[in-house]
Amino acid sequence: MKGILLTFAVGALLSLTVDAAKAAARSVHVVIKNNSHHALHNAHWELKHGIVTMKPPGRIDPGGVGEMFAESNGVATGTEGFVRYQIEGVNGTAQFNWDNPYVGSNSAGGSGPPGYAVELIGDKGNRTLVFYSFHDANRPEALCAADWVIGKLGKDAEAKLDALDVGPGFLTTPLKRLGFGGWVDTGCRAQAEGWVVRNAQWSTDKFYTIDLKVRSFVIGDRQLKPELAGRRFVRLEIEPGTRAHNSANARTNQYIRVEGIVLVDTHHGDELIEIHPYDPIVAVAEPQLFGPGTCKQGFVWREAVPNDHVCVAPGERDQAQNDNAQAAQRRQPGGGPSGPDTCRKGFVWREVTPADHVCVSPQTRTRVADDNRHAGERHL
Repeated sequence: MKGILLTFAVGALLSLTVDAAKAAARSVHVVIKNNSHHALHNAHWELKHGIVTMKPPGRIDPGGVGEMFAESNGVATGTEGFVRYQIEGVNGTAQFNWDNPYVGSNSAGGSGPPGYAVELIGDKGNRTLVFYSFHDANRPEALCAADWVIGKLGKDAEAKLDALDVGPGFLTTPLKRLGFGGWVDTGCRAQAEGWVVRNAQWSTDKFYTIDLKVRSFVIGDRQLKPELAGRRFVRLEIEPGTRAHNSANARTNQYIRVEGIVLVDTHHGDELIEIHPYDPIVAVAEPQLFGPGTCKQGFVWREAVPNDHVCVAPGERDQAQNDNAQAAQRRQPGGGPSGPDTCRKGFVWREVTPADHVCVSPQTRTRVADDNRHAGERHL
């Protein structure tokens, strides 16, 4: 048993070492949400320590979000600095400060002219995010940057946990809580539904990990765009001692509903959106993803032209996108007998619809016609 624990301990330290090698020792991702009625413009920033690896935008419109990224540069160093904006139509500036030292605790803050306030959440860990809100002092705003969170959902499912994730979890999770890479609060609470990518995975920290292909993801009055349903992913981390933990035995392809706080996991040097649920995870009936036009399993919308919901094999959709990208090069320069859309020799109109004049190979047009004929058979 001691040998196993030693192996796990070494694995945990190696994992942290690998993570450190993938990123600067200290970094701060600044996310500024402009909740005021005035644009922030003429950005100016200064650093006492570190370097800027992503510059802030010169302007953040009302309701908009701006980002910058600063990190340490050198051995045993941190990053400290600020970014300052002028406020359109207002006498004064909005300033956002951070300090993530190599030794000692993080700190962050902000200031605005009379009548305005800066609040923040986050600022935890060696590689951290700080979410700032600039707003009228008499009109407090939610610190949650919902659009930012939704935009950060994964485009691919996370990889299955490996031995260095599962085995030493009882060591790495406490380190993450202490700030050695780990979780940063976004101030958001999300409700999500979707399909379980693989069976729930258990780690020695007694957490369950579930990766979810998202059908819906809602934070307040913000939600994932319908056209992205089934094309975004989120990780669920289910903590021991919660009611969710007792219902975390999700199985591959099961359709579930979950609600919880949204954290950003930074321990791999990347930023991974996670939901940490406390209430039970619920298995619910799977809805039709896109209503009456939902494809049967194994088929997807072709999307060769707007509103093209003919169901085809995934390779045919990829072919349609490639043909669209090559459309200009396949037209006859200067036009021809069929007008400006005349195809070069060897190509013909695709004719997904009568008005579809994208030039493709004759074989592709034949497949398109065949897919059109079988469209009704491939819908649920």
